[in-house]
Amino acid sequence: PVFDKKNVKRGVFVANYLGEKIRHKLINLADSTTGNLQLINKDGYWLAGQDKEKEWGFMYPGREKHTFKNLFPSEWERITKEKKGHFFTQNGSFTFDTINPKEELQKMLRNEGDTLSEINVSDIQWTIVCHISDKIFYYANDKNTFILSIKKTLQTPLITISFILLSLLFSVISVLYLSGNNKIKIMATYDAMTGCLNRATGMRMLEDLIRQKNDIIICFIDINGLKEINDVLGHEQGDALILNSVKIIKENIREEDLLIRLGGDEFLICFVNMDIDQVNKTWLRVLDKIKLANEEDKPYIISLSHGIAEIKKSDRNMLDELIREADI
Repeated sequence: PVFDKKNVKRGVFVANYLGEKIRHKLINLADSTTGNLQLINKDGYWLAGQDKEKEWGFMYPGREKHTFKNLFPSEWERITKEKKGHFFTQNGSFTFDTINPKEELQKMLRNEGDTLSEINVSDIQWTIVCHISDKIFYYANDKNTFILSIKKTLQTPLITISFILLSLLFSVISVLYLSGNNKIKIMATYDAMTGCLNRATGMRMLEDLIRQKNDIIICFIDINGLKEINDVLGHEQGDALILNSVKIIKENIREEDLLIRLGGDEFLICFVNMDIDQVNKTWLRVLDKIKLANEEDKPYIISLSHGIAEIKKSDRNMLDELIREADI
């Protein structure tokens, strides 16, 4: 979940480490081992290593019963209890280890204070199992040779499982850690409600453009009647007014132009290297779209006030002064 400074929930950030990447990683590493190497989730469903038609059964109708748990019920019960180890049953040899990315991530970030609280990882538990069927054991005439053969058979799965677990753990933690940092950067850069640049970031980017001696035209925008709509219709409709206004503006400006939320109902467009005629044509397109939007059945009318000011290379006034000029 993403919360603002007042601890109000604004949304949810989801990082999804693609299962297909995990599957390919497992298959590539499994080529060097004896037996059937499998990746299983906490509910006993195959994620990789089994017949592909039986993988990810929890996602597809008709595959709900295709689980390791149903195929090897007593073995699965022991695996979930012991978490790590190997044993023999009438179905063969089972070598296994369990990984919990959330626990490992918490260990990694234990000394990082608030950073940990910014990352919410859903409960994930994977088990790597190497199953060697009783049909493929190496048999010998004497007991010692038989034991040596079993040790040789198990040696590769144990090494491979350890390597795969480290590889998967590193991959998942890297993705989650980077996603957490990216989430913090996003929260510090964009307005949570509208997706526009927030005031601090937008002004910094605008100042950079001015220092680079670009021709800049700024357009100050005020959404009319927001307070009245909030008071009469409620904040839900007020938020809808803001979001619909922003949507229309975004659809009619260029990608290189900046749309900044200054606060409340006030926004600023920074047009880069456009002349005044082009800016006026852009604003006319915005007004045409507003007119069409107001023909829809909504409890409010979209109305925007605007003011325009130019920043020329030869005349670089203070930015705050220009914004005040545009707001007149």
